Amino acid sequence: GRGGVSRSSRRYSAMNSMSIQQVYHSRNVDIAVLQSAYFIEDAIKYRSIHHKIDPRTLKFYHFYYSRPVQWTVRITIFLVMILAFFEYPSSFSLSSDPRYRNSTRILREQPQCGVTESIEFLCLLIFLLDCLMKFVILGWKRFVRRPWLVVYFVCVVLSFVDLAVSIGFLCNVNSLGYTLRIRRFFRPVYFINASSIMKKFTKAIQRTIPQIASVLFLLLLHIYVFSMVGMLVFPLPSQNSTNATAGPSGSLFAEQEGKSYFPNIGYAAIHLLVTITTANHPDVRMPIYQYNRFSAIYFILFLIIGSYLILNLLIAVVYNQFKGFWVKSMQSSYFRRVVAFRAAFMVLATKTPASRHGIEVVNQELVRRVLQTARIPSSYLPLLYDKFEMLEVENLTWNDFRQVFDVLSKDSKKQALPPNNRRHSPSRAWQWFQIIVRHRYFAYFTYFVSFFNVLLITVELQIKPHDSLRNPGSRLAYYDILFVVYYVIEQVLKILGLGWRLYFKSLGNIYDLVITFCLVVVEFCIIVLYSPPFYTDHQKIVRLDDFEALIRVMNILVVLRLLRVVPHIKSLSFLFWTMFDLIKNLRGFAGIMAVIYYLFALLGMELFLDTVDEKLNDNSSQVNVCGTFENSQYFANNFHDFASSLVVLWDIMVVNNWMVFMFAFFRARGWWIFIYFISWWLVSVVVCLNLFVSIVLDTFMVKWESINKKEQDRASKEGNLRALNASNHWESDTIDNLQISDIHLMLQSQIQEPQEAEILHELHRHKTLQIA
Repeated sequence: GRGGVSRSSRRYSAMNSMSIQQVYHSRNVDIAVLQSAYFIEDAIKYRSIHHKIDPRTLKFYHFYYSRPVQWTVRITIFLVMILAFFEYPSSFSLSSDPRYRNSTRILREQPQCGVTESIEFLCLLIFLLDCLMKFVILGWKRFVRRPWLVVYFVCVVLSFVDLAVSIGFLCNVNSLGYTLRIRRFFRPVYFINASSIMKKFTKAIQRTIPQIASVLFLLLLHIYVFSMVGMLVFPLPSQNSTNATAGPSGSLFAEQEGKSYFPNIGYAAIHLLVTITTANHPDVRMPIYQYNRFSAIYFILFLIIGSYLILNLLIAVVYNQFKGFWVKSMQSSYFRRVVAFRAAFMVLATKTPASRHGIEVVNQELVRRVLQTARIPSSYLPLLYDKFEMLEVENLTWNDFRQVFDVLSKDSKKQALPPNNRRHSPSRAWQWFQIIVRHRYFAYFTYFVSFFNVLLITVELQIKPHDSLRNPGSRLAYYDILFVVYYVIEQVLKILGLGWRLYFKSLGNIYDLVITFCLVVVEFCIIVLYSPPFYTDHQKIVRLDDFEALIRVMNILVVLRLLRVVPHIKSLSFLFWTMFDLIKNLRGFAGIMAVIYYLFALLGMELFLDTVDEKLNDNSSQVNVCGTFENSQYFANNFHDFASSLVVLWDIMVVNNWMVFMFAFFRARGWWIFIYFISWWLVSVVVCLNLFVSIVLDTFMVKWESINKKEQDRASKEGNLRALNASNHWESDTIDNLQISDIHLMLQSQIQEPQEAEILHELHRHKTLQIA
């Protein structure tokens, strides 16, 4: 009896132990799937895998990178950035001119005390929570090793301190402690920290600065040498000189040149710097040139060397250096993606006992669970599953695993519907209808109608501009009704002939539909209010100004509709989509420009807040001097609020007449203002705009190489493919094939595959990742 009980208890204990082991193994597999899923998410977003991967932290990680949390942080950044428009002094007036600002104010000059401060406090509180959540995810050691996070945290803490100081002064605008608000200069840090692309741009610019500085030194030396030569060639008038001394030698004209532009080394250098931008040319040489034509040689040599050689050399240096740094930054992002893929594979490989020839493999079912757990963009999921099914293996090697997830490194938008994806119908007539609508000649006909409509509008506005816009019974009003009806019929035919899926696959069709819908709405309003074509001269027309506004909007939409033709013209499509890709992929550069504008606008407000008000009360003789700030009535260009400061900075960046602003503020504040204005010119024009040129050149070259490759591939295929593309011109959009939706994809051809040893070394650097 005792032996039976003993054997039964041992059997029960063994079964219980096996059950515990199975539960433990199942729990470990679940954790591995969870870890692998989050590594896949890291790969999608090009994030580093160096964060905690225990189950508790991963759940917190999942919460932090959820859409609600991320959008909350983004909206908070947007709110704290636009506070500059609402804070004292408010930007909400129709005019920025001090003479008219009070009479055109939309909101009160100063917001209610504590309103903007309360909003800023809530924003800073969210930023603090954001820092704490990143601290929990990364841990102390990893957190302090990331400079941007440390700077982010320090700026948040200092902003709380500065906000407390401002509140302590009780919104006293006459107090420096309230108006200075140092925390506003920290806001761009929050903006940059939220974007990895912007941080890469910042790092690339930082590394490019030494090469730019060498060219700027050459430019400074050039200006100094010609300033010295100018002071010697165009000397100041002597104390004993009078107008009578002016003789055939032209000494009077030379002295006038020296007195106006070369009185001392500093003034001469400033004027020559402006001359390099051609803003004051040819005014700078006219005093002497009107007497001696050979004096032009001095200024021509100066511009050839400075403007056409050194500044263009600067573009070449920036393009060469920045392109290398940008590719390197994208290479590091791609390296992080591959490492994350490998980490996801190796975590799953530890839970897959089976192997082929000693090679690490991952069970197919585990990969399916990862695909179901990870937050993968919906546009990629069908492609991933299709690639997964094509392998037809039970266990995946690293190469198989990589082949599946390499789909994420391609543009999902290029996976279009098959060209022969037609709506099947038993009716022969319906099939012919679909063929007609899909044919390229149907597209050509729609282009012709759009062009003819715009041509009629042009003729009518040229012949009878007043009658066409203010008479509800004009021929233009009848033309608008006729063409709106045609546009509606055209869109219905396209939807029926292409099918709604294929119709909405094209951006051009969506653009047409939106414009047509707006045209219908505006035409409906015109018919309801003014009833053309039933209008007679005896009817009483009310709100005629409203009719003119509606008819203007109507015809503007018609003109905008014509723009859809541009991408379909072969000679223009390449340029159009290159420009389109630039707009999409320049978000990082646009963010950096926004940060630079933001900082310089705030600094300009601190330095020149009341300068233009003082000029209005100044009865100096400058108001009678042609071309001066006062004579040109530039008083609306000021630093009295944030919005007007941005406009002034834009005007200076354009460099046309930028010396008018600079010398006006020089007369009001002194020599030190040149530091601000020249610094802005250097940062915005010399650095940032040259970077913009570099990006444009790089994008153009990538697109050009892509088109050449496509043409070569097309030439190598069978001839019937060209006929197939020709018959399906409208829906097979070769235009869409030219689009590059991501900056990483744009530089993909220049990125090298990382070495296996580098990947494994990076994985072994992970503190908590257990791999063989």
